[in-house]
Amino acid sequence: MSDTRIATATLPLTNGRSGRHPHVLLLPFPAQGHVTPFMELAKRLAAQGVEITFASMQHIHEKVTHAWNHSRDLSRFGHHIKLRGISDGLPPEFDRETWSRQLNHAIDVGLEEGALQLVRNLVSEGRPITCIISDFFLRWTSSLAEKIGAPEWIFWPQSAGNFSIYLHTDEIICSGVDPFKIAAEPSGTKDLAVHSGAGSPQRTQPTEVVTCIPGFPMGVPAAYLPFSTPFGDASAEWVREMLIRCFARVSQAQGMIGNSFEALEQGIIEELTQRLEEQQSLAERNCRWPRSFRMVGPLVVDGTLYRIGGEKVSQLSGTSFWREEVAECKDWLDKQPVGSVVYVAFGSMKVLTASQVQEVLLGVAASGQRFLMVVRKNAILSTETSVNQSTSRVPLEEALPPGFLESIKERCKLVQWAPQTLVLAHPSVGGFFSHCGWNSTLESLCCGVPILGWPWIMDQTSNCWMLSHVWKVGLALECNEANQTAKDKVEAGIRQLMEGSLAESLRAQAMKIRDQAREAARMNQGLLSLAQEIHLLTGNS
Repeated sequence: MSDTRIATATLPLTNGRSGRHPHVLLLPFPAQGHVTPFMELAKRLAAQGVEITFASMQHIHEKVTHAWNHSRDLSRFGHHIKLRGISDGLPPEFDRETWSRQLNHAIDVGLEEGALQLVRNLVSEGRPITCIISDFFLRWTSSLAEKIGAPEWIFWPQSAGNFSIYLHTDEIICSGVDPFKIAAEPSGTKDLAVHSGAGSPQRTQPTEVVTCIPGFPMGVPAAYLPFSTPFGDASAEWVREMLIRCFARVSQAQGMIGNSFEALEQGIIEELTQRLEEQQSLAERNCRWPRSFRMVGPLVVDGTLYRIGGEKVSQLSGTSFWREEVAECKDWLDKQPVGSVVYVAFGSMKVLTASQVQEVLLGVAASGQRFLMVVRKNAILSTETSVNQSTSRVPLEEALPPGFLESIKERCKLVQWAPQTLVLAHPSVGGFFSHCGWNSTLESLCCGVPILGWPWIMDQTSNCWMLSHVWKVGLALECNEANQTAKDKVEAGIRQLMEGSLAESLRAQAMKIRDQAREAARMNQGLLSLAQEIHLLTGNS
């Protein structure tokens, strides 16, 4: 008997009308940048009377559970949001902290059986699933939804602009630009360095501008398309195949939901909506196109709602894989003048060589600005490496000149992990030196903090371009053709971000977008309509 027949024989179809609160199974991709917005979505749905099971790969589940149990949100949402682990089928001793083909296969294929068993368990507990909300990058969830007879919405964790770019990949290639070929080129053949939206780009190749993407009337420079990977041909081909497989299932879902808001990407969202409506009228719809695409963002942790003191809160977000140094950051920031601090953080995945860490720290210090910097444990490499190579890790102290940290201790705070929205929302923070991941980008926009971008991979590159050239709230760090920077470039970038007329312009535009983001979060018609549709699945109005 096939898996499907086993599933339907042993599982009651879970779209029944029980008259109780709807029960949604949330399935995030097992990475920090995906888990965080998923939990924010969970909290907002829970506030609308939706019961949530937040299920993640077992070793990620253990990290999230630890953070959740130490967060303020546990008392606010603990009765409505339940965390569960999913078996990945790998042996207990397997290294899940290091990327490998076996781990990738487990995420891409092996988790489905564990998720199916979880659904069986929920049914036996009297908690059948009403519907699924899954991560775009977990392609097996559509098969799971079909097996259990539950509707599915697919969550897009990036910008609407990037969705439009990926959706129109075939058109981009037909225009004469192959983004996968560009992505596979050695980094020395392309230069992504720019000064700002007001300055002149400095690049070698490619120089093409792609004009066939809806919502981008001026076009997108090919070098800034979100396909970049530092790992060569094999990685670029993996990206191609991954996008093909993931897009092939979107038309099966009820629709897609995105973590953005209309005021930020109005033209792009309007163009996408029009194209979707045109697709719906066709006799043979393109399977890459979803039935609908609505914005439910911004899904960010509201750091301004939390005050450290009185009650002890050791985790702010409730999803952090690492201990957030909440009190350490807040105590130091409270002592700094308003708008004087540069927050430096490059996300949960990026690693730097010891030489690049030195250039960054020396450059920020030379700018004369106060700064709070995140340096993750084991995130400094002795030398440059590829995805298939290993290299030794270097303690921070060994990557810097002797006595350097002591010499700048009065205006510098280093932590291993920070409560990012609390930091960005703090009055003393005036700029953000970032890798431009979408969560970091949204959080900075929601707090009205301009960005100096140093993108590394995939959508970070296009996010940086949007920040500097479209939204006019950021700058891009000047780098060489290998995307490496130097002390003087970092110093110049920080000064531009924090001093002078350009900094004032960036700050004013950032505050304007902050106000738009707060209004979008307050109204959030997309989220409310999604919650209403979920309630209707159970017969509740």
